[in-house]
Amino acid sequence: MKQTTRINLTIFKNNLFEAGTEFFNQLGVRLNSNTASSLEAKELLKDQYKDKDIFEAVTETYFLGLVDDSVFDGNAPLLSDDKISLQEATGKINADYNGLMVFAVKLDDSYSPARGRIAELTRAFNRVSEYIPVVLLLQYGDLLSFAASERTKYKQAWREGEKIGKISLLKDINTDSPHTGHLKILYDLKVEPDVTDFNALYKQWQEVFDVQVLNESFYRKISAWYYYATNVIKLPIRPEYYKDDKDNVKNFTVRLICRMIFCWFLKEKGLIDPKLLELYDYAGSPIVLVRKSNKDFDTENSYYRGILQNIFLSCLNSPMNASKRMAEYLGKKYLSEDFNFGLFDSIPFLNGGLFDRLEEDNYNETTEDGPLYIPNELFYAKQLTVGFGKKTLKTEGLNRILASYVFTVHESTPLEEEVALDPELLGLVFENLLAEIDPDEGVAKTARKESGSFYTPRKVIDYMVNESLILYLLNYFKQKGKKAHIKSLNSLIYFDRLDGDDKAFNAIVVDALDSIKVLDPACGSGAFPMGMLHRIVSILKLVDPKNHLWLDKQLSRIEDKFQRNNFAKILEQHLEDYPRKLGIIKNVIYGIDNQPLAVLITKLRFFITLLIEQQIDLKKPEENYHIIPLPNIETKIICADSLVDLDIGLFDETVFAHLRDAKEKYYRPNLSRDEKEQIASEISEILATYFPNFSERATGKKLKDPQSESIRNKVILKQWFQHANLCAPFFNLDLFFPELIHQPFDIVIGNPPYGGKDISVKVKNRLELGKKDPYGAFIARFLGNGENTTPLKNKGILAYIVSDTFMTIKTHFPLRQQMMRNYIHKMIRVHPDTFKATVNTAIIICERNVFSPGRPADQITIDAGHHCQMVDMTNVSIYDDYERFLEILYKTEGFKKRASISSPEYAIYYYPQELIETNSNLPFFVASPTLFALMNDKSASVEYVDLGGKSVQVRKISLNVKRLKLAKLDQIAEVKVGLQTGDNESYLFQNPEARGTYRSIDDFKDFLLTDDDIQKIIINEKLRIDTIEKGISKNPKSSRYFDGRYILPYDKGGESDSAEGWMPNYYVPTNYYIDWSEWAVKRMKTYTIAQKLKDKGDQKEVKPHYNTTPCAVFRNIDTYFEKSITFSDTGYYAPTFRISSGTLYDVMGMSIFIEKGNELILLGLLASKLVRYKVKNYINHTVHTQVEGLKPINIVFDYISLSPIEHLVSAVISKQKMNPRYDYASNEQIEIDRLVYKAYGLNDEDIAEVENWYARRYPKLVKAQNNKINTEGS
Repeated sequence: MKQTTRINLTIFKNNLFEAGTEFFNQLGVRLNSNTASSLEAKELLKDQYKDKDIFEAVTETYFLGLVDDSVFDGNAPLLSDDKISLQEATGKINADYNGLMVFAVKLDDSYSPARGRIAELTRAFNRVSEYIPVVLLLQYGDLLSFAASERTKYKQAWREGEKIGKISLLKDINTDSPHTGHLKILYDLKVEPDVTDFNALYKQWQEVFDVQVLNESFYRKISAWYYYATNVIKLPIRPEYYKDDKDNVKNFTVRLICRMIFCWFLKEKGLIDPKLLELYDYAGSPIVLVRKSNKDFDTENSYYRGILQNIFLSCLNSPMNASKRMAEYLGKKYLSEDFNFGLFDSIPFLNGGLFDRLEEDNYNETTEDGPLYIPNELFYAKQLTVGFGKKTLKTEGLNRILASYVFTVHESTPLEEEVALDPELLGLVFENLLAEIDPDEGVAKTARKESGSFYTPRKVIDYMVNESLILYLLNYFKQKGKKAHIKSLNSLIYFDRLDGDDKAFNAIVVDALDSIKVLDPACGSGAFPMGMLHRIVSILKLVDPKNHLWLDKQLSRIEDKFQRNNFAKILEQHLEDYPRKLGIIKNVIYGIDNQPLAVLITKLRFFITLLIEQQIDLKKPEENYHIIPLPNIETKIICADSLVDLDIGLFDETVFAHLRDAKEKYYRPNLSRDEKEQIASEISEILATYFPNFSERATGKKLKDPQSESIRNKVILKQWFQHANLCAPFFNLDLFFPELIHQPFDIVIGNPPYGGKDISVKVKNRLELGKKDPYGAFIARFLGNGENTTPLKNKGILAYIVSDTFMTIKTHFPLRQQMMRNYIHKMIRVHPDTFKATVNTAIIICERNVFSPGRPADQITIDAGHHCQMVDMTNVSIYDDYERFLEILYKTEGFKKRASISSPEYAIYYYPQELIETNSNLPFFVASPTLFALMNDKSASVEYVDLGGKSVQVRKISLNVKRLKLAKLDQIAEVKVGLQTGDNESYLFQNPEARGTYRSIDDFKDFLLTDDDIQKIIINEKLRIDTIEKGISKNPKSSRYFDGRYILPYDKGGESDSAEGWMPNYYVPTNYYIDWSEWAVKRMKTYTIAQKLKDKGDQKEVKPHYNTTPCAVFRNIDTYFEKSITFSDTGYYAPTFRISSGTLYDVMGMSIFIEKGNELILLGLLASKLVRYKVKNYINHTVHTQVEGLKPINIVFDYISLSPIEHLVSAVISKQKMNPRYDYASNEQIEIDRLVYKAYGLNDEDIAEVENWYARRYPKLVKAQNNKINTEGS
């Protein structure tokens, strides 16, 4: 076990070299530097030394040594003579060296470094190190920071250079009185007992510095608190837009958590006195701020009603006027007589809209305790327990949870990540708790199961932001006639580097970023808006380091000279990033979500990011500490249903201009409440003209009196506009965002929902979709089909994370058809764990075409030279192999066509978009464009050939040097579905080890028909028909009597055993059986849906036709007791093909029947790797493969001539009858695949492509097969 001794930080009162060496020794890492004297920083860093304050603040620099495998040599004493200098260490290191280099730096005690400055200094040391990353220990005064660098190098021929890595840091550790959270993290850095080499140590430290792990740990505690709180909180007032009291309490609780976390960030900034929130002193004794009574303190409401309500609803939402605030303070009776109201008075005014007193806050002073119950234990308790048995969760008071973690107001970026809870935490908590309160129980269950994993990785957000921005900038430069700047844009976006000092280039970039409009139509907690904000800021810092160009742009928007000069003075008094962020938030980024709490969280995150850039002066409360209230993001982040459009007819431009002006006035910071109320009423009057039914659609209720309903409509509209506490049931670009003046967005980006509730039939039909999946609607709504206008402009960029299901399946054909009228730039299928979703996901980047008004859809074209990039990363986990995931992801950056890559690990393909149109299904395939020629059913020449009296359509296709004749499977065979009993439990049996809960066949084996019995039925046509129609008789005199046996094998699909490297092809006896007695057949034909509902006690409504409609559906009965090939339709390894039982088959045990041909040869073809490749890449890549997914398979028309395959398949079946798990894959299958490759004309490169894909698609199966081969070989 790891020793539990606390890290001693008082050592840093000593010499830094000795302290640093001892610090790492306490972590279990023995360093080996012999250079105890300070190095000259400028000489050490050379070209990396910058003329910046943190470099100038360096007073001492020490090389502490290398961390590599040698530190685990137990024979090397700490202070042995076997130590090295920096020069010796540098000579020892090469490109293959595996380790870290450690430096310690002392800064001037008067200097307090910002996180970005520490990252900059660490990066400078990292570049000097050249081959291996650096760990930097910094001391300044009584504070310590620990920074670790990450560096990723490109390994592709088309581009060389260093990718700026992430700096992870533990900041401002107080060496005299360290925070509990810091001590916990330092303790976790101690070498674990099972860590015996550098790689293991590096992995351990990576996990400690993984902010997501920290966030998820925090979320587990918060979610347990949430469960407890929602069981005890009582609220007497419920707004009409909450469906019930439970819904009201859940929403209140989430809002309370988010407000508390927000206040904790304000505390970190010194804006709220810790006494009001921390509740316990350093010794652990409770700080009681409220009036004491004879009641049980834990069950009183005093802390919430006396303290928190005032912070939320009396301080943060009103100007710092002590006398006016005193009159408005709530719950004074709960406060002690000597309570210091100065603690409240000193809290600054932030924003009225975010903290307005709303009905759902239940703040009314006349409300009695009891009906309103928010007890003190929720905040003070040392232990709270919720649930029982194995589901018991333990937590503590909310304030105690928050006090045990280190917080930082600086939100991490892809390049800088502090090991602390940052404002993104609001997003993490919200995304998961929002799922908890989702009305779709499936979503809520998933949230509980995932325990805090509803999270989009920052690196993926950064990637998508970069790709959408560079496409936008490339288009912008082309409009300016500046095509030659493509290389410079690549350097800027992908390497954060300027190629030379091109002022014209810089000016165009600033102009482009000032003009851009970006929308996240399902913004959630603001992950993508924040990612876009950070990225644009970082670009502006490069192209406009002194902020002159950007400031001019922002000030030029203000027409009034007095206001412009006043605004300029305000901007000048804050940090350089403040005007950048302010301009982006006010004019660039827009967001929509249908959850009011999502809108609240995004606004809070925007405010925090602006707050950290303001020069706060706590000596000037009369000037609100120089804090500027939140800008007009209420007009940019709105609560609405993005998918529902509303046709409101022609605009009155005069009214439209009035609305635009009124909204601009409303968000001026110095308006009184009365003035804001008056303007809000004007706005609601305008909106009510266009949305007369808003209140009814938003709340589901309507007053009978038209006049009263009209008044109510304006009230609800005003409430929605001011507070966003209910969802607008539609989205209208012009009226919701009038400042855009009818101009659509340049970029639409986000992670729209791809689970949960389906879209309505009305939305589905309006968007002309085939399925009701919400993600498909988000694509169609904004990308469009060319015949309608959308909120995305022509040449606008759409960047989404979506379910990848739409890419091939037939039901999503209408969506693909629409998308094909636009430009498909790239689709990246990623590992299922990337977004912790229950479905496979993909990153898609598309560009809306330039559509001419009135041009028919069938005349819309794309450039013939346009290429798609299609990527398979489904085998690379971002969590198991983070660096490898990023290395491959970076290979996909950019939009230039390059050579395709296909390996057993990943693949990147490039092909012309118009190639997709050569197949009638329009699949977005992630596979070889060469082999896609086999799927050509649009442009290939066709001839019709007679096959047993049937005219068969045969396509002539060339692959490499071979001329092929191919026919679709449904041309040479019939693919059928079978019986649906409607009540399987009454008729079916199963082998005990099979999936299901049917009766065990072991108890009924004496009643199972023999092979001879079945053969007797098959060869006697009259007996076959009678048995199908009437069942098996109990009468010994009947021809349908089989000595009392009445149970038949029943083909119902199959399963695959991946652990043993086996796929159920060829001969796999069924695991299921069916009662085919006369009783069973008669019951199937007569047992109605209504009878079943009654027998099962189902309360479902009985529709009239249920009384006459049988539960069972008999399909294709003429094929019962016929030879066929059956296949499994569902599962990771589906479809698998095998000889059927020759009896009955289920609706899910579909079968293939051949009139003229050879079953065994066709079976060999279907079970081959090549056919599987075609099915899973070009026809249906999901885990479901039904009848329609097999019909398009192209079969070599003269497949009957492939007689060697018949002999091989026959051999496999014979061996499988002797040994059910016979390893055919390592034997006959190899030759079968070779013959199929040859028959289709594949060359070596094509074969390698199929084999690589198979390894990617079925890694466990291939691993098991390879292990078996290796074992047998040894």
